Amino acid sequence: MTSSSATAATSTSPGRNQDHTSKSLTSVTRRTDLSLLYRVLRTLIRPFRPKLVEFPDPYPPGSPRIRKWPNNLYHVDITERKLQISPSPDFPLPQVDPTTNTQALWIYDFESKRLPKSKSNGENSGQSPRAGRSDSPSNQKNPPSLTNARSDSPDPNQQSRQKPKKWYTHTIYYFAGGGFQSPPSSEHWKFCCRLSRDLENEQVRTVLISYPLAPHSPAKDSLPLLRKWLVDELAEAAAHDGETITLMGDSAGGNVVLSLGFWWARRLQKMRQKEESGDLGVKKEIEALRRLRALFVMSPPCDFRNSNPHIDDADKLDPVLTRDLTDRAAEAWCKDWLSDPTNADPAVVDLRVEAEELERNGKRRVEADGKSDPALSPNLQTEEAWEALRQSGLVVTGVYGTADLLSPDVELFMERCREEEIRGEWLVWEGQMHCFPLTVCYGLREGKEGFEWVKARLKEW
Repeated sequence: MTSSSATAATSTSPGRNQDHTSKSLTSVTRRTDLSLLYRVLRTLIRPFRPKLVEFPDPYPPGSPRIRKWPNNLYHVDITERKLQISPSPDFPLPQVDPTTNTQALWIYDFESKRLPKSKSNGENSGQSPRAGRSDSPSNQKNPPSLTNARSDSPDPNQQSRQKPKKWYTHTIYYFAGGGFQSPPSSEHWKFCCRLSRDLENEQVRTVLISYPLAPHSPAKDSLPLLRKWLVDELAEAAAHDGETITLMGDSAGGNVVLSLGFWWARRLQKMRQKEESGDLGVKKEIEALRRLRALFVMSPPCDFRNSNPHIDDADKLDPVLTRDLTDRAAEAWCKDWLSDPTNADPAVVDLRVEAEELERNGKRRVEADGKSDPALSPNLQTEEAWEALRQSGLVVTGVYGTADLLSPDVELFMERCREEEIRGEWLVWEGQMHCFPLTVCYGLREGKEGFEWVKARLKEW
């Protein structure tokens, strides 16, 4: 792996090219090497791709409580917590429980069993949690598989916002992919367990978010809850000395991360404008919002219209995704987004009004749906939103392979990051499949090297 200082230079290693200019704060590493095993595997699985990814029966509205997770995988414990998120005048929640006037959000904390007692007890010794240890589980072979596991909490309805005892200084909140309709897969649990194990030495904690799923909790219901959760979580981080946060996600989860990131940037901009106009009451929220340090995405959907002409070329190579699958995921997530104008970008609301007026007059209807809204499709974000993101200083880092239906739009997003001088690093692997770092659990070389690249970037923050 190259160090952060080395990535500023051009790499001449076989299969690796560093695309970096002094004018851009976004560096791009491109790789073209593919192992024979991966080439064979991609060829073998492609004929089965319509059946490789299927959506489960719809989950009920709200955050799904997960009934399965790994037991003692890589010496990592996973603990379930139920947060009760309260609405406020700035944050009305669409699916509040009327008996509690809150909405539940299930989250899952990862913590290595090998943390020294001084850290697991919350003492601040000033040393890394595993400094000087020689019993790292990094060489562990044949880790346990996914097993049934139920929360041993005596009353899961008695939520406590109590976190694991403080040993960390940075938290990664992970949003798993699944077409906005599936809970985390075994690959996601294994990936997060590896992150937790390998980053504990950096005092980095991993937490998985079980966000509400479509079709019963599409974006119009899920994102308001996640926005309120993010504001609450950042405020809590600000109350702890030095704690900072990264939002991370793959595929659909990566889209959620980008949606939250742009919304956060606009809110921070708004609060700063209030402060400049003399409103000192927003200073505390500004301090809390600034605890968000980075967004990290892997193969995220960036334009739900799926109209990029280069998608057809990617479709010929993609061994996993199909157009039908991505279209159905977009329809489910964007459903009824414009039914609540408070969700949508004002320009898109105006377009919807114009379309309805045209339809009443018997003329052709203009496209105006959630898929066209910048709040859901990052590639359609406005100049003002990009300016807010740039001024925020947020790091935006990503990974994708080009044998992926979503890659043409991800490429456009990455290039826009370069144009807007958004600080970050990107790994682009020619010929790689959708979310390939998740294949680390299968021992594929590209999966392992992709994971190591991801881990190295996370260590820098």
